[in-house]
Amino acid sequence: MILQLQLPDVQQFSDPCDDRSQLPANTSDAHIVEPAPRHRWASIALGQAQNSRNTIRFAAAGSVALNLSLLGYFRCANFLVEQLNSLGFGAIAQTSVTLPVGISFSRSSRCRTPSMCLGAAPITSATPLILRSTCRRFPQLVAGPIVRFHELSAQLTHRKITVEGASDGMVRFAHGLAKKVLVADTIAPIADAAFGNAGSLSSPAAQIGVLAYAMQIYFDCSGYSDMAIGLGQMLGFTFPENFRRSYSAVSITDFWRRWHITLSNWFRGYLYVPLSSNRGGPIRIYLNLSIVFLLTGLWHGANWTFVIWGLFHGSLLIIERATGQHLRTPADVSGHRPTSQATGLVAVRRAGVFVAVVIGWVFFRAANLSEAGSFFPDRCAGGLGETSGRFFDTSITTRSQIVLRIALASVTLPARFCTGPA
Repeated sequence: MILQLQLPDVQQFSDPCDDRSQLPANTSDAHIVEPAPRHRWASIALGQAQNSRNTIRFAAAGSVALNLSLLGYFRCANFLVEQLNSLGFGAIAQTSVTLPVGISFSRSSRCRTPSMCLGAAPITSATPLILRSTCRRFPQLVAGPIVRFHELSAQLTHRKITVEGASDGMVRFAHGLAKKVLVADTIAPIADAAFGNAGSLSSPAAQIGVLAYAMQIYFDCSGYSDMAIGLGQMLGFTFPENFRRSYSAVSITDFWRRWHITLSNWFRGYLYVPLSSNRGGPIRIYLNLSIVFLLTGLWHGANWTFVIWGLFHGSLLIIERATGQHLRTPADVSGHRPTSQATGLVAVRRAGVFVAVVIGWVFFRAANLSEAGSFFPDRCAGGLGETSGRFFDTSITTRSQIVLRIALASVTLPARFCTGPA
């Protein structure tokens, strides 16, 4: 649902003949006479502008509700029917709903523009063609980044395609393609084999499978974002960065400022802030974080595994807030400590955050909670086992081993040892 957001400019109704500004400073409102009839048009116009604003806000609220309803239906319909049927109140006849390609990103983008009418953000006039273009940018339609309307509106009418920009875009696209094809797709069979044989793998095999998935999802998602940003540069657009060395985070708070940055901004701006943000005391903050990350999990998929993944990250953020450990940058960790001590502390914190994030990926990737539980040490099969032997023989080839090690090194080594987009 696309709205043509056009609002009369209130300033154009200011009366140049109004002498109120020229009255003495000690003149009270009681001494100001009602404007002459020839000036009443200004008051009428202001009222019409306010009615127009209210109408736009009402329509914008309807647009947001419609887009979120469509997203919720396609994302959660099958899941809700399964849960209701499992309660034993009678079977609900429901045809399996097929999830359209890119619906999460496209609906999220469509919610950004009309939502400007509901808050303090300025309402921008734009033609239907401009608004449709912001929602149908093919470079980032399927995998992001999620771009705000004000970040792109000017570029749609005044962008410039240059040889330098096209060249930089090609290089950025090549980086993203290499991440996706040469790294993510090469490692993917290891993760697929591990999660496909959950419950019968030894602890080492399970750990290798989880690490492989952690690398796969990072290089897959960041690679797609790099390709989208590169395509945008070729066409004269500048899209925001979406990943920034996410596994170098020194806290979970820092992680979410590096991982899928535009999605984090979307949830913070359109859900966390309206829920009163930091107002209302610690309990209110913790409740808001729980709600935001519960919905973040459901945004990725309707399954109890995604719910647990979202609440897991929300719980870690709450713990960081409660203990004062929600540090944002390595400089915050280092403080005024000696260089050697600061470096060691940063490394320890990065390792701890990486382990926590990898544990979360187990729930994110597993098909169900039982499969996720089989990856923890007390549920893994003892010894190497026949299944684990086949896993190592068929899935971990020499090429995949080399690529996995390079991927682990590239995300764990300091940035100065790496090149290209993060």
